[in-house]
Amino acid sequence: MAYKLMKRLVEAAVKDGTIEEKRDDYMEKLDVYLAGNRITVAQYQELAALLGGMNDD
Repeated sequence: MAYKLMKRLVEAAVKDGTIEEKRDDYMEKLDVYLAGNRITVAQYQELAALLGGMNDD
């Protein structure tokens, strides 16, 4: 459920052009969902890639 919700939110932000201002907030949410086992690593990577938030740190 968390995955589907976040995917819809990310896609809507991309569509309406607000992704830049929402990126940090959404990445924090993804981190929490991943830490709480609400989403899988593969789902996290997919959503982070949509956000443009994947980095190698």
